[in-house]
Amino acid sequence: MNKGVRMNYLNRILAIMLLLAGSSSFAYNYGMAGCGLGSMAFRDQPGKIQIVAALLNHFVVPQTSAISTGTSNCTEVSSADVANQYIESNSDSLKKDIAQGSGETLKGLLTLWGCGNVEKVGANLQSNFQQIYDGSDNNVELGTNLKKVIRQNNTNSCTTLI
Repeated sequence: MNKGVRMNYLNRILAIMLLLAGSSSFAYNYGMAGCGLGSMAFRDQPGKIQIVAALLNHFVVPQTSAISTGTSNCTEVSSADVANQYIESNSDSLKKDIAQGSGETLKGLLTLWGCGNVEKVGANLQSNFQQIYDGSDNNVELGTNLKKVIRQNNTNSCTTLI
């Protein structure tokens, strides 16, 4: 195998590793490389340093071992944290969807919360839009207000609502 082909092959492997690591990291204490030894060394520093972090995660100490044992900065993220992060990341789209009573972003959040009848819950949220968006741009309050409206009007329809 000549040097150019080998470098191209290695670049593809690195790109795939970064994609996999980036899609699996969903926490607050590490960057795109995900949890592992690299996250302990470089935390969430932006930029190309995440490539080095990914290499440390995958080659020095296998990331699967760190995830399985809960070491190397790999901790379980609660469903409440996931929902809060989802709300924070999608707040603008979520506001539009709630105003309409439907939409992909709203459906995603309601799926996270285990809501069986998405259409009914969406219509309920739409009719309570003013109560949900009470003038505050605080995403924590938004999550609290959403939960409050769902609990008041949709008893037992969302199984994992925390």
